[in-house]
Amino acid sequence: MPTVKEPPESPPAPPEQLDSSEIFWRDIQPWLQSRGYQLRRRYRPGWIPAWKQRKTSLFWWEFEDSIKAHHPSVMDVKRISDEKPVVLKRILVSQHPHEEEVVKYLSSVSDAKNHSNALIEVLTLPGDEEVKILVMPLLRRFDDPPFDTIGEVVEFLRQIFEGLQFLHHQNITHRDVGVLNILMDGSMFPDGYHPACQSRTPDFKDKARFVSRTSSSPRYFLIDFGLSIRFNDSEKRLAVPIRGADKTVPEFKEHPGALYDPFLTDIYYLGNFIREHFFEGSDSPVKAKLGLEFIRPLVDEMCCSNPLKRPCIDDVVQRFEIIRRSLPERKLKARLVNKDEDFIESVELSFAHWRRRIQHRIHHDPPVPIP
Repeated sequence: MPTVKEPPESPPAPPEQLDSSEIFWRDIQPWLQSRGYQLRRRYRPGWIPAWKQRKTSLFWWEFEDSIKAHHPSVMDVKRISDEKPVVLKRILVSQHPHEEEVVKYLSSVSDAKNHSNALIEVLTLPGDEEVKILVMPLLRRFDDPPFDTIGEVVEFLRQIFEGLQFLHHQNITHRDVGVLNILMDGSMFPDGYHPACQSRTPDFKDKARFVSRTSSSPRYFLIDFGLSIRFNDSEKRLAVPIRGADKTVPEFKEHPGALYDPFLTDIYYLGNFIREHFFEGSDSPVKAKLGLEFIRPLVDEMCCSNPLKRPCIDDVVQRFEIIRRSLPERKLKARLVNKDEDFIESVELSFAHWRRRIQHRIHHDPPVPIP
């Protein structure tokens, strides 16, 4: 088994070639298969692109084996025993020394407030203790498909606040809360979806069918604990600054290198995510939303430039619960409107929303879809 290092960045290869990061997965395919996991056809030895074998179509994007891995360290596979899709995440111990420990601990705690992804097992690359592979259930981006109602957003926020509160109660600070590290389960897709092209059916032949959040009550998760720390009860909860995906943390700019309270920085990360994603629409191609002004004062406090003036996560959860209970049912059932909708788009989205709303009434679906 080859010793593995992170491959240097290189321009993406054409679809008929593997990128440098994909070669790692191809090379360990026989070993993964022996451990009970089957990679997609693209990553099996001797792979020949399907579109090269068929002369009837030149459109490579029509073929399942044209889909590349979306992240160099993450790969979708099928568990051979039950053909269930799962995800493999490769970690280098020297770069993320705490990740395996934190993930194992979180996976061992059975609690409804635990919103970390479950750990199925940890694989160690033969002959290389530096490389660990975490096996976890398949998840998808939290806002795909888009939110339909304000009540759906309210439940999303409740779960994410609850998830961060659970981490903090376990003396764990995430240190990289953001749009890429918040996912949800596949309950919106009763027939499943393709793990690498999640808008398609599992066989890649059609568009995947989905139902609304109000009907399916999905569960949301915080993922990626590569920068996380679990403190002992006797330790001072301070850390050296380390920059996650969000580069706007005020205390990192004002006092670079100084020890800081990462739990208060988690509050900023989460507040700034809400601000950027829902209020500003700066998470391209996401659009800013209307109708969520009731949460803005709390978000503004979470994003305070002075960490000591930010609320702790218990205060955030308590205040959000008061806000949530104050919202009338009519507000919760209202459509989540994009700030820059034009007239035609507004009419189309409103028509679809009301059609779903009638179905929810028939099925007595609650306005806030709690799992």
